Amino acid sequence: MAKDIHTSHTEGARIAYSWPMIITLGFLVSMGALHLDPIASSLPAMAKALGVPANATAYTVSAFFFGMMIGHLLIGPFSDIFGRKRTILFGLAVLAVGSSTCALSSDMTMLLVGRALQGLGGAAVMCTGRAVGGDAGKGKASANMLSIMQVVSSCTPIVMPLLGQAVASSFDWRAVFWTMAIMNVALFCAVGLFLKETATTTGRSGAFSALAHDVRVVFSQPGFLLFAITFGFGISTFFCYVGAASFVFQNELGISAGQFSVIFSGLAASMVVGGLVSSFFTRWLEPFAFVVTVIFLQLLDAAAVVFLFKTGMATIPVIAVLFGFIAFSTSIVIPVGLSLALSESGDIKGSAAAFCGFAQYCFSMGVTTYIGSVKATGSVGKACGIAMMVTTACALIAAFSGRAVIRRRDAAPDGKAPSVHA
Repeated sequence: MAKDIHTSHTEGARIAYSWPMIITLGFLVSMGALHLDPIASSLPAMAKALGVPANATAYTVSAFFFGMMIGHLLIGPFSDIFGRKRTILFGLAVLAVGSSTCALSSDMTMLLVGRALQGLGGAAVMCTGRAVGGDAGKGKASANMLSIMQVVSSCTPIVMPLLGQAVASSFDWRAVFWTMAIMNVALFCAVGLFLKETATTTGRSGAFSALAHDVRVVFSQPGFLLFAITFGFGISTFFCYVGAASFVFQNELGISAGQFSVIFSGLAASMVVGGLVSSFFTRWLEPFAFVVTVIFLQLLDAAAVVFLFKTGMATIPVIAVLFGFIAFSTSIVIPVGLSLALSESGDIKGSAAAFCGFAQYCFSMGVTTYIGSVKATGSVGKACGIAMMVTTACALIAAFSGRAVIRRRDAAPDGKAPSVHA
């Protein structure tokens, strides 16, 4: 029997987080890597096959983000009513349909519809998986559990670009989407076998009205909202890099699709290191100070990217190092930033995680659309750096504003945490 490495207390019950469950959760919160990274090197080939301009395939990323954004908003909160496990299984089924639609696409419109479906299903899976991690406790407890999950999650961006390139070169880009559909089915089976129910709000009488009340209470907490915005902008920094990387390295710096896949996987390896660093230091460091320090370093990194492309001094090794730091630091921002928001959400972490995901993909859709708009007319590297500077600056402003609001609340005579239904 697998050893339980963490136990949470849920309404008097002990919920054990076994290694098979944590590994499964790590894949569940990796929807972006599982459905974006495999096609990263195939975007130019997709554009040629569908007869559209090269920059048009960037909108397949935006369509995925659009589905994730809407899915988090509409589907995510239902894990607080119907349970975490059933919501995840539903999302994986929608993902399989979306992946199959992409594989069968005959034109750009059908492909975008399939990508949006992938996003809808991925939203249900990702935000609910994060809620399960948040159910482990508050503060350092949830930060540590989410960091351990991030270590597992960080392995997927290493493998997925190489797998996608291997499948595409052996068959074609459509086969990459069929591979995604197979992975969706495999995860469906793993969830059925290993995932335990951790929600505390399922099965209540008047569940929908109770959920509506709970959501109003949590969303009336400015501290939660500001930390959720911090998380959203923090992760959109990473998607600036993801959305631009293939065009920066292949079109501007002149490497092949195969070479890019190797570099992209190497950069993704830094995310594993970041996850390990996060899981180690979250045991002792105060989450707020940890995450704002990392985001500030990202801001400096983004400024360097802008300078290098603006002056024509960008080289493959230097840009690889700068992008590698973005990947590394994202594995800290994801779990620690998310734990700050979920710690302000009471017991309805499904709805809270849903809003965090909505913010993440709302902002990410905006920055990737901006980057896509300049791919045919300007420097993608420079645009990526500018976008990252904006997202990191906004994340820092939201973080410090949230901290100030919470300090004022806690200093008030009637200051208290969010009140939700038991």
